[in-house]
Amino acid sequence: TKASGGCAPKCKEVPACKEFNLPPAYNGAVESALACPYHVFGDVSFLYWKAVQEGMQTYTLYSLKGDSITPGQSVHSEEYQTGYIDFEYKPGFQVGLGVDLPYDAWQLYSEYTWYHHQFSDSFHFAGPNSASVPGVHGISYNLFPAFALKMNNFSNYLLVPSTLSSTFDLHLNWIFLELARNYYVGSQLAFRTHFGLRGDRNTQEITQRFNVSQTVNRITLFDANSSGTVRQSSKSWGIGPRAGLRADYLLAYGFKVFGDLATSLLYSQFDLKAKQNSEIFLTGDHQTQSSSINPVT
Repeated sequence: TKASGGCAPKCKEVPACKEFNLPPAYNGAVESALACPYHVFGDVSFLYWKAVQEGMQTYTLYSLKGDSITPGQSVHSEEYQTGYIDFEYKPGFQVGLGVDLPYDAWQLYSEYTWYHHQFSDSFHFAGPNSASVPGVHGISYNLFPAFALKMNNFSNYLLVPSTLSSTFDLHLNWIFLELARNYYVGSQLAFRTHFGLRGDRNTQEITQRFNVSQTVNRITLFDANSSGTVRQSSKSWGIGPRAGLRADYLLAYGFKVFGDLATSLLYSQFDLKAKQNSEIFLTGDHQTQSSSINPVT
């Protein structure tokens, strides 16, 4: 049938599309905390570190208390006392300087770490807790300085006074050069990825000063006094690639929780030296000894 009169039904109008602010195709950059017209920024950090290194034993004091022999049984009583370098927390600092590059919000950043300190250990032999003479009546004490190059002067029977002091100098110098970018991965979470170079220049030196009174021979019991200095050093440098990631979780009122993770692969070289100067004073005799180890690289 035909419709009578009127006009054709009106088509519904398609509603206009809403405008959406789409995010950019890359993560937005995090702006520096301090604005500078030259796009340069810097930072300073205070460090409070405790250096730890294996193999820092300074001496061993060997005590032979005596032998107990009974029918069917023999008891050999020994004691050992060991000294170590006393590593403590020491201050240091880091200084950084960077510049914001005009391309894609990248940064060029350099950082220097300084940590120069001295650690020590000392030994003083107060004598045996007995009226017995060392090495004669069942009590003997032998001192073995850990860094001495010649041991034959010390492995005898210790008398009072005998002292040994050890100092360890540690110098750490680290330089980082980074190409980095700060960017958001969420409304409150920001990452900073970086890669670049690392350079190290480190120095370690152990110095032992000793003054040892000893009975050289158990039978003749003539005494001797040995004094001297032992110095060993290690100098090293290294260079290689470094990369890492820093994460910042932003809190209220300008606070944040952050974490750093970085790794380096260094090509290193070590220069090792050792030298010992000592004097031995015997009855009617005076000996001077000098020992050294040529540099090892």
